[in-house]
Amino acid sequence: RRVHGLLITVDGASKITYDRSKPRNAVPDTLDAEIVKDGARFFEDGEKMQLSYAVRNTLRPIGTRASSHIVKKFGMKNSLQPDHLTVKLSGSCGQSLGAFAVNGLKIEVQ
Repeated sequence: RRVHGLLITVDGASKITYDRSKPRNAVPDTLDAEIVKDGARFFEDGEKMQLSYAVRNTLRPIGTRASSHIVKKFGMKNSLQPDHLTVKLSGSCGQSLGAFAVNGLKIEVQ
């Protein structure tokens, strides 16, 4: 084995090939995908909206995909109201709930 800094090159690594023309493994849709679909009027036209969902603590990335769409559409430093898109959740949530939430997305747990 050869050591390059902290990385180790595996024996035979030069013979490994990757077919980048094949599609990547599909990621199953999450509640975030449903939020983006249900919030289409917000994401397309900027209409103020409130959405409600029942959740379990296994739904960890809630708010991540929605935040990504907000940044793509309105920018990271947008002028949206903090509750422009309010997502009300009932149930229990995972520890990373809203970890990547951006301005314009308000997440409430009841």
